[in-house]
Amino acid sequence: MLPKNRRLTSAEVTLVLKSGKSVSAGPLRLKYTKRTEKTLLSRFAIVISKKVLKSAVDRSHLRRQAFSLLRDTKPPFPINGAIFITTPIKFADLKERLTTIFIQMHVGRR
Repeated sequence: MLPKNRRLTSAEVTLVLKSGKSVSAGPLRLKYTKRTEKTLLSRFAIVISKKVLKSAVDRSHLRRQAFSLLRDTKPPFPINGAIFITTPIKFADLKERLTTIFIQMHVGRR
């Protein structure tokens, strides 16, 4: 799990959904806005619908896996991001797709 200062609040998630840009890679979709604060920490929220995984235990497990990857994998610039997982995904695929999304963000930034 990410520390609280690295997670988005529900109000910030709403703001990201209204005004954010979107990048997709397979079953992952990232909506993000650039951070305007002076801090260089990116903040994230992971959204997994009950339609994707029925069991709360399974959703929490996948969410914890995603948060652990975000701890190690950094986006190219500080962002507020909401990651939507639309189908069940294995840990190795999750890591690959997350890296792909951050590469797409870096390329689109130029």
